[in-house]
Amino acid sequence: MKTKTKKIVFRVEDSLFEFIKAFASRNGMSLSEFIRNVLIYFHTGYLLGEFQKTMPELQEDFMKNFPDTKKEMKRFLKKRRVKPLSRQLTPK
Repeated sequence: MKTKTKKIVFRVEDSLFEFIKAFASRNGMSLSEFIRNVLIYFHTGYLLGEFQKTMPELQEDFMKNFPDTKKEMKRFLKKRRVKPLSRQLTPK
């Protein structure tokens, strides 16, 4: 039996699109499959209370663990002007 699906459309910057597209391809997934898995992962983790860090804390950890991408990440964040979250996300 085929499951009925809905389409979700949103825009991202070229550099993020290319990164996601390449990442999905290297992992043997289509772009749609990868984004779907990301949404399921986030939703599951959020409901289980697994996300204990704010976005700025995650970005800092990312920069520490992936130093080769530091310059590109700084450029991306500066371009987007990411602001710190005023509170941590916690499930209700």
